[in-house]
Amino acid sequence: MPPKSLDEQIADAAKRYEQLSNRKRDRDAAAKVRARKRDNNRKIVVGGAVLAHAKRDPAFAAQLWAVLDQAVTRAIDRKAIADLLPSAPAGAGEAA
Repeated sequence: MPPKSLDEQIADAAKRYEQLSNRKRDRDAAAKVRARKRDNNRKIVVGGAVLAHAKRDPAFAAQLWAVLDQAVTRAIDRKAIADLLPSAPAGAGEAA
């Protein structure tokens, strides 16, 4: 087989570069998905712990309600958590 011409070598290198670029893009996307899943799992674990603690500690529940009342402003989000803390506990408006 005769040696490849310079144009063929350049075309081969460009093809390898495109393949490596695509592989890198795919791996970056997979890493982003893994990071998002890890973050969501952390939120679930922490949220569960916070809610469990709020059920056991009325003072903490009042603080949590106050935080959520200020931080959660979108109607759709407030609707999603409405059953968690349906009404202001006693002392929720007081400063901690």
